[in-house]
Parts: sequence; C-alpha cells; structure tokens
Amino acid sequence: VLCDSGGGGGGFGGPGGAGGAACDPGECGRAGGAGGGVAGTAGLSPLWAGSGGGAGGDPSGGPGGGGGGALQLCSNQAIVIGPAGRVVASGGGGAGGHDGQDSSAGGGGGSGGAILLEAPEVEVRGRITANGGGGGAGFGDNQGYTDRVAPPGADGTSDSSRASGAPGEGLGGGGGRGGAANEPQGGDGQRNQNGGGGGGGAGRIAIRSENGRVQTGPDTLLSPSAQPERCEGGCDLGRVGKR
Repeated sequence: VLCDSGGGGGGFGGPGGAGGAACDPGECGRAGGAGGGVAGTAGLSPLWAGSGGGAGGDPSGGPGGGGGGALQLCSNQAIVIGPAGRVVASGGGGAGGHDGQDSSAGGGGGSGGAILLEAPEVEVRGRITANGGGGGAGFGDNQGYTDRVAPPGADGTSDSSRASGAPGEGLGGGGGRGGAANEPQGGDGQRNQNGGGGGGGAGRIAIRSENGRVQTGPDTLLSPSAQPERCEGGCDLGRVGKR
C-alpha cells in the first residue's frame, strides 16, 4: 500500500501549517511537507504577494492553493473605505488528493497576501482581510481507481474567522485551518495513510498616514491585525512612486 504525506501550507505574515504525515497503518514513515516560514516585512517594503501551498505527495497529489495577491492603494489626499467596503487578498484552499493510479495526499492552503494603504488621511470603516486558505484532504479509501477527488480546503475568509480545512475520511487525513486575525499561523494537516494539507498562514496589512493613525468605526475589521505607522517625509504620490 502506498502512503503519501500532505503538502505544507504557504507562509507570509504567519507561518504555514505542516502537511500531515503518511502512516501505514500506524507507522508514520513519511513526514508531511514543512509549512512555509514568515517572510517579508511588517511595513510591506518591498511589497510582496503571498505564498502558494505545497502539493500533496505523489504525482496525483492535490495542488496547493494560490497565495493571496499584493495590493497597494495610495492617495495624495485621503483613502476612505466605507462600512460596506471590502478589500480582500486572502489565499486559496488546497486541493484534495486524487484516486488515480495511486491514492494521494492533500495540498496545502495558500497564505494570505499583502494590502498596503498610504495617504495623509486613512479612514477604514469596512473590512480589510488577508487570511490564509485551508488545507485539502487526503484521499480516504482504496476501492480501486475511481478517478474521484477528496474535498478541497476552504478559501481564505473575508472576516476574522479561520478558513476550514477539508474534513478527513477513512484513510485520508483532514486539512489544517488557515491563519487569520490574532491566530496567523496555519494549522497542521492530519496524519493518515494519505495526509491532509497544512493550512496557509495569514498575510500582512500595512497602513501609513500623516499622523500614524487610522479612523475606524463599529464595523471596522482588520484581519490579520495591523499597527498604523506615520509616513516618512509625507504621504504624497511622489513618495509612493519612489518605493
């Protein structure tokens, strides 16, 4: 019986979760893929996008979820995000393992991406989110080559909740949860004959204004959290252009 380990989750603002180890049936001979480490800087200079998750073991293993993108919003006057506004750069969920020639493991979730706001005045009364995606499940049975696919992990959320990892079933391990809010680290995938993928870590949010503050309201949500900073030399478009 062939056993495959899950792919690790992508890391950025928070580390990705490890993929689930491969066990046959109780001996774990193949460690899961390592989760990606923390990368980049809190101030997002340079501006990087998120990291994709690793694929599950075996050529038919579930691909990792894509990392969240990189978005820079700048103004020489003000940035205003109203209560209904949403700015999202969350990672994708890892795909589930496949029952092809050999059953295979789940892919890791992608990390959240990067969102950078720069203006003399910044007002955020809506939501800004860059959360990690959940890990995919390993394929859970050995009933022949049915060409079925195990469930994928959920995409990164647009609120403060953590994306769900795909549930494990039978001989397939479940995926780890994505990182979000004050829990930026992705969860580890479950070990089984075909391990689940690790969850993606949260991304990064950076806000720079003239006074180092941001106006908020009752519906304001930043996930992961961010500490506003003062612009160096003023928040004008010329400065932004020299980044």
